[in-house]
Amino acid sequence: MVPSKAYRAGVDPTTGTAVLGTLGQALEAASIYQKPDSTSKEFYHLTANEYLVLAAHDTGNWKRVLLQNGLYGYIQSSKVAVLPYEVTANSGTYLSTSASIALLASSLVGVPYKAGGKDARFGVGVPELAVLSYAAGGITLPKSLTDQARVGKRVSRLEELEEGDRLYFGDGKSSRLTLTGIYLGNGYFVYANSSSKKVESAYLGSPSWLQRLQRAVRGK
Repeated sequence: MVPSKAYRAGVDPTTGTAVLGTLGQALEAASIYQKPDSTSKEFYHLTANEYLVLAAHDTGNWKRVLLQNGLYGYIQSSKVAVLPYEVTANSGTYLSTSASIALLASSLVGVPYKAGGKDARFGVGVPELAVLSYAAGGITLPKSLTDQARVGKRVSRLEELEEGDRLYFGDGKSSRLTLTGIYLGNGYFVYANSSSKKVESAYLGSPSWLQRLQRAVRGK
């Protein structure tokens, strides 16, 4: 699954404007799931007050969310406020490169971990997660963590991080790189966890992650 164009619905032929849905706002930290079921794959982790686009379809205690890659996810109705605004977009709008990278990475959450894996159906490896995510933005990355970390523009301050940036971590004991992740925004990133054997999201602000963080890189 590679996100490309933004979803288009209800396009007005005279203005070229597409009505995407209704504006919503997270009332608290919450997850967007693949299905209206909290045991299904987590697409994205929202922080309190984050905005989202709600599609015109409710499923019991769940609301359907329109993601920027054109897919739908679901959020519990009790965790989101419906605001009195329509969300529109020009019918020719495309995702930015960084948004495409971040959305592909977030869609991998819950996929099995597999050393050297390059296929989301069967498993994804540590450096391969970055390779697959950046491919969604049309960027080809080297296969090894060391080589990946050498390409792109270095981001030196945490507050300058943007969605789609790559994070490289060590084991906390040496300078050897052992892990990479894709930054999603709001302090969260996605990585392939060899211990839990699946792709997960985590909060970068945790002391344990900050201690291991060695480099952040943007683009190529």
